[in-house]
Amino acid sequence: MMTDTASTMPKPLISIVCCTHNRLEFVRTHFEALRGHLDADVELLYALDHCNDGTLEFLQAASAQLPKVRLLENDGERGLFSCRNFGIRHARGDYIHFLDDDDGVETGFYARTCAALQAADGARPDLYLTRLMVCEPDGARHEKEIFSPPWVQAATRSGDELRLQGDLFKPLLEGQIFFNGANTLYSMDLLRRYGFRSELKKSADWLFCLESSLLSELCVAYNPSITANYVLHPASMSLSPDKQSWNAKVFDILLGLVAPESPHLAAVKRTCAMVNFDAGYANRHLDRQRSLAHYKRAFSLGLRGKSTLAMLKLAARL
Repeated sequence: MMTDTASTMPKPLISIVCCTHNRLEFVRTHFEALRGHLDADVELLYALDHCNDGTLEFLQAASAQLPKVRLLENDGERGLFSCRNFGIRHARGDYIHFLDDDDGVETGFYARTCAALQAADGARPDLYLTRLMVCEPDGARHEKEIFSPPWVQAATRSGDELRLQGDLFKPLLEGQIFFNGANTLYSMDLLRRYGFRSELKKSADWLFCLESSLLSELCVAYNPSITANYVLHPASMSLSPDKQSWNAKVFDILLGLVAPESPHLAAVKRTCAMVNFDAGYANRHLDRQRSLAHYKRAFSLGLRGKSTLAMLKLAARL
């Protein structure tokens, strides 16, 4: 039986939420790394997504003397973003960091992030981004560019922190502001306003940020002195062969959300066409019918020359 220590603990600044399904070995490593961060103003919430592999029993034993660790089981539909919405409902922090069971943070991450958020002048940001190291399956590490150079120049500066505020839809759409679960803390106000579209198995965090920036002016802060680690391995969603098709679903949904009079409509339509073309290309050897459907969608959105040529090449392989 699960017990929740929330009622006995002060409200934290940051809720670290780890959604996990039957990945006990990942959770062991994740927990051992995170227990050293519990002296910060945080809670660590494990949202177990219908686990039956011993994850619950391990966490119950390992966290028995750690009241800042909370164990809850997702009582809704199974799936990462359904489980994240469950986590949003139960988390108590002003910010949520969705740190997946295969990702990590460097020493002092939460203590320094809490200090930066508490010292912030004016309104706290909607998204708080940190430096991101991408850890490749072969052990190589490389730093991801978070703000592209023009947006670094446009940002206001306070110490290490860079801040952008206003209509940020264009740089988010174009990938000039990069975020993922490992390097992004979301304000609870923003999460409760919109939430994730749980019907999307992948890329729902991308749609969340795009939809939020389409509907609201955002404040996005970036602190390059605080580092998170995004770990790639053979089971990573980012390496999944159907990731491009899920990206296409994101932009098809986004296109339906943009008002006809919006100044962003042409850019979304153009991006939707390109993403569908990329999905068609990614699936050309795996699923011919899916590939063709994506090429046709790209053609219908105005990307006619490239899509026609791609469809002819696909037909020639029959």
